[in-house]
Parts: sequence; structure tokens; C-alpha cells
Amino acid sequence: MEFTPIGWKYVYLTEYDELYSVKRPQNSANNLIFGTLYVDVHGDMIVTNTKTNEQAKIVISRQTWTNRTPCKIEGKVYDD
Repeated sequence: MEFTPIGWKYVYLTEYDELYSVKRPQNSANNLIFGTLYVDVHGDMIVTNTKTNEQAKIVISRQTWTNRTPCKIEGKVYDD
């Protein structure tokens, strides 16, 4: 079963006076009938500094039958 979070999350760092908007990645619940139930977070997550417009694109790999590395994360930071 897959589900997608709707909307954006906002994080305000008071010490630095910066606001970040976060586009949350997709989620899926696996092994609903057999095995151990677990939730897999996968897909693209985009974090944007609203003051400077810098972005970080983070790609979270999905856990599959052949790829059993659930913690693989890659990312890039962009400066516009």
C-alpha cells in the first residue's frame, strides 16, 4: 500500500532566522499480510531555503527484493 504525504512541511530556525520548506517523500507499507510489517520511505525530498532560494534534492532509495539496502540516500545542493 502506497501513500503520498500532501502539502509541504515548514521548519523555522529561530537562531538563524531562516525558513525551510520541505517536500516530503512517498511512503509505502509492506508485508501487510505475511511477514513483518514495515514502512518504507522512498523517493525525492526537496528542502528549500526560502530566504536564499538554495535547494537540496535528496533521493531515498526504495527497498526491494533484490536491493536490501534500505538506508541508501543520495543528494545534491543547488544554488540559484
